This record gives sequence, structure tokens and C-alpha cells, in this order.
Amino acid sequence: MVDLYESFYGLERDPFRLSADHTFAYPHGSYRKALSYLKFAAYREEGFVMVTGKPGTGKTTLIAEILSGLNRDKVVTATLVTTQLESHDLLQMVASAFGLEYRDASKSSLLLRIERFLRDNHDEGRRAILLVDEAQGLTLDAIEELRQLSNIVVDGCPVLQTFLIGQDELRELVRSPQLDQLRQRIVASSHLDPLSAEEVTAYVRHRLLAAGWKNNPRIANSVLALVHHYSGGIPRKINLIMGRLLLHGFTEGRHDLVREDMEAVIRELETELLIFNVEAGKRPAGLAEQDGFLEVAPEPEDGGHADGEGGSEASLAPAEGGGEQEDAAEPQLRPDDDSVTAGAPDGVPDEARNTEGGSRKVNYVGGALVLLLLLLALAGMTLTQRDRMVRDMSMPGETYPPAPVPQGEGAIVAPDAQNPLKSGLIRRDLDETAGVTDKPPG
Repeated sequence: MVDLYESFYGLERDPFRLSADHTFAYPHGSYRKALSYLKFAAYREEGFVMVTGKPGTGKTTLIAEILSGLNRDKVVTATLVTTQLESHDLLQMVASAFGLEYRDASKSSLLLRIERFLRDNHDEGRRAILLVDEAQGLTLDAIEELRQLSNIVVDGCPVLQTFLIGQDELRELVRSPQLDQLRQRIVASSHLDPLSAEEVTAYVRHRLLAAGWKNNPRIANSVLALVHHYSGGIPRKINLIMGRLLLHGFTEGRHDLVREDMEAVIRELETELLIFNVEAGKRPAGLAEQDGFLEVAPEPEDGGHADGEGGSEASLAPAEGGGEQEDAAEPQLRPDDDSVTAGAPDGVPDEARNTEGGSRKVNYVGGALVLLLLLLALAGMTLTQRDRMVRDMSMPGETYPPAPVPQGEGAIVAPDAQNPLKSGLIRRDLDETAGVTDKPPG
């Protein structure tokens, strides 16, 4: 089965191998986010890191990409594939993974050997990373042993960092009330989601191009709709289906792979019990509209990347080293990205800026209306009402109308005839209105 359809289609390597290969990694939304978080955690060099997701979503690929960016001369890694392990069994496996003698050793002896190993590593300028795969199978006691190992510190520096990798059940396990101390030591936690229909198309194109694809074979868009439907967006299942499709095309001598070819492959895989879909008998929605073929380099929409979604999340570089794959996987903000508003902080969408601008306009209009109503109210007031208002606004101890203010030696300022509030004319009008005169009664 070696090099069957690769030569037939002019490919440099198999684009859809089932084994994890981070050089094929496609940075879709949740993968890109997880990669950023894990790089940050690797930079911190302490505590626990948790990665969860359904089987086949790319957890192992993600970890391999993180490790590829570290300086392997200064990092010692050990991997555990666990099932149901008790605390003593776990310590034996940790010792074995780091190359230490574990047979016939008591628990205390194992702890001392592991601690001595970690301290020696630190003294030699190296750090240790423990990868625990299928961690959802750990018992609470086993997880507590891992937490105790994370407490080993030399010169104020932690000497062990642990990655917990598992399925969705791991998240439920970590939520246990007994693991509160563990949760406090988790530096980063990420979950890998299945791919959307658009991401499946971009994923297939990405892997084909990484294998040297030059539009041979041509793959109908309706094929990709079926791939998403039967894979559920799980990358490993996508690889299984697409690998069988290329094999089918090779055996049938086809360079155009269309819906009928895909349906034949699906029937074979269902017969072999390699795929199962509860809606297998249903035709995927919108399949009739999926005409045309997958393009090698489609026109980016709105300035986007040809093989993936744009993103505004910048990844933190690992503590040491780095690789081209990480650089390729880190999206950058684009000047013409529609999600970024000109003149606004990066990442502020248009609708947010428009909402803010609209709020300002409403405030301006509302303020103008209040001022206009106030002016109209003042214009409609009688002199008596205005005088009473001014009187009420006077400070305690003031007289109204105000007494003449001396201006220099022996000078008295005459009342302002142009301003009735200052001249006392309003006061005279009030007295006359009230029937008060300067003449004595009767």
C-alpha cells in the first residue's frame, strides 16, 4: 500500500495519514487558541496544563507542535498513556518514563528517586515535562500524587511541568471538589472543537497543499459536504475518509472525484464499520447547491487567508527555540480586516464603534432638547415667577434687590436700567401687583 495514489496524483507524500504529524497541522479556530494558551504555559514553565477534546480532534498533534518549538537540549520529556492507575502504579510509570529504576521500590523510594532526578536536571540547566495522555482514566489519588510532584521546587523554581491530555471526561474529573488544589495550579486549559463545514474545506485544502497538490485530483465541493457530514468535523475521521477516497480514485483511474465516488467510499466504510453516523441515511442539507471543485488557491474573502480563518489572537512564543510551523500557524491582524475599525483600538468591530457613535449622537440630541425646553419654560414665565426664582437662588444673607455697591470714595453705582433684575424694577412691579405703595394707607 506504499506510494499508491501519491505517484498517481503527483503528491510528494500522503496527505491523510491517521498518525499525528504536526507538520500538517491546520490552525483552525480552537486549535489556534489552544496553541496560544499552551505556548504561554510552556513559557511559564510551571504548574499543570490541561488539553481536552473528543478522540481524533488533534490533541496529540497540538502537544507535538508545542514540544517541537522547545530547545530539546534543555528539556527532558516523558509520556504516560494511562488507563486506571492507582497512586503507586502511577509513580512507577513516572519513574520508568524518565528512565529511572522502579522495580521492587517502595512508594517513598520512588518519590526520592524522582525528586533527585528532577533536582539534578535543574542543576544541569534542564527542565522536565511530563505528558499524561488519556488522563481521564486517572484516579483521584493518582492525580493527587502528580500534584505533590509539582510541589518540588529548587531555588524558587518549579522543576516539573505536567500536561494532562484527555477526553471530555477529564474536565468533569478536574471539577471534583477534592481537586481544588490541583485547579489552583492549572496555568492554561484548552478544549479542541470539531471543525465546521467551512473549516473542513480549508483543512482538506491545507493538507493537500502541504503534500504538494497541484489540482490533481480535482475534488468536487459536494464531496467535501459529504466529508463534513460523515466525519462530524473530527480531523482523524476526515483523514480516514479522504485517504480512502484517494485510494478509490487511484483504483478507478479517476482524476475528477465527484459525489458518486464519495458515496461509494462511504458505503464501503460503513460496511467495514469504520464510520458510523446516526444520520447516515439522510442527505446533507444544501448538498444540491455544492457545485464546482475545490480550488488550489481560492480568492481570499475580505482580505482573509486562503486556507483558514483570520484571527486576532497573537500567540506567545515558547521559552526557548521556535519553528517555522508555529510562525505559519500564528495569524496576524490585517490592515484591511473588516473586523477591525479604523481609528479604534485593535479588534473593535464596526458594530461596536457604530453603537458607540450612535450613543454620542443620542446624547447630543437629548441635551439640545433639554436646553430648548428650558429656554421655552423661561420665556413663558411671568416676571413675578422669574423674580421668585432669582430670590430663591440667592445665597443666605444676601438682600434682594442687591444694595448699591460703593465704587471708590463716595461713589454709588446707579441701578442698571438695562437689567430689571439688577435695577429693582421687578421689585416695584411686584409691590404694585401686591397693592403695596409708598403712600400711607387711607
